[in-house]
Amino acid sequence: MVPTLADLVRDDHQSALRDLQRRGLPQVEVEIPPTEELVTRALEVAVPFDDLNPLLAAADRLRTEPGEDLLRLEVASLVAAMGRADPLPPLPVVTPDTVDPPGYFGVLVALSTVPFARAYHRRHGIDEVTSWRTFVDIGRNIAVYRNRHGRPGFDDLDWVSLHLTGQLYDLGRLQVARAQLGGTFTRLIREHGLDVEEGEPCLDIHIPRYSGPMGITACDRSLTRATEFFPRHFPEESPRYLVCSSWLLDPVLAELLPAHSNIVAFQRRFTIARCDEPSDEATLIFVFEDPTRPLSAYPRTSSLQRAVLEHLEAGGHWHGGRGWLALDPTPAAG
Repeated sequence: MVPTLADLVRDDHQSALRDLQRRGLPQVEVEIPPTEELVTRALEVAVPFDDLNPLLAAADRLRTEPGEDLLRLEVASLVAAMGRADPLPPLPVVTPDTVDPPGYFGVLVALSTVPFARAYHRRHGIDEVTSWRTFVDIGRNIAVYRNRHGRPGFDDLDWVSLHLTGQLYDLGRLQVARAQLGGTFTRLIREHGLDVEEGEPCLDIHIPRYSGPMGITACDRSLTRATEFFPRHFPEESPRYLVCSSWLLDPVLAELLPAHSNIVAFQRRFTIARCDEPSDEATLIFVFEDPTRPLSAYPRTSSLQRAVLEHLEAGGHWHGGRGWLALDPTPAAG
């Protein structure tokens, strides 16, 4: 019996599939490209060499109905969301037997959407280098998955959806996304006596992995570029605040790291509020990839590694932080 789309999607994602099916999405001309073109697209976004052959095998399995129909549906959802700056609806996740590993389905959706996103970039005057570097994050996150789990895969289609719909851009050491102020940031900023509205435009900073040290000059260059980039390419939006949510903004780091630390310098740019919920596991993942080992088994070769481990051994916990800074209201020329 031929499987249906519902047979390909995990049970806990059936509602996301039904939502896509009833949205009346636009028809898009898309299919999984032939092998040579697929290899070219994969290399353009830095898919690691170890993942190329398994990815091609996954593509061969999907080049039949209804696998390609599901891929076409998800690509259509991303194309329909192109240019949005609000949160995107979740995309259905496939069952483990649809492709092996299942995360490669998300990679193929991303590779099939990149041409539409590149066309959106061109319409908004985004230069080729920024456009290309933005999509390299697809390959970066495949590498992150392998280093974190010790096996091939990919679980970040929702994350790279920001890239694929024109929200997020690589501006050097930092990535910056067009976004809207959520309820938590709105409350925190208001508590500092500032007049903001939930849902108003903002810029959201992200710190990509495998992109070198967080040097002061490199981060400053990215922030300066953001103040010029978004008014130039999206003049209809007038964000007043730049926000960041990250474990790197836990104020305890400033107490334990050297004053000249790049992380401490990064924190100084923001007004910071500490999150209430501990995030020990998330911090261990970002610093060491694997959060499951005994604390005594982790390396202590950097001041950050020592600070993270010694704080936990002393009975402390790590928390996320939320930081914001006001943007210059004067739009960039050009």
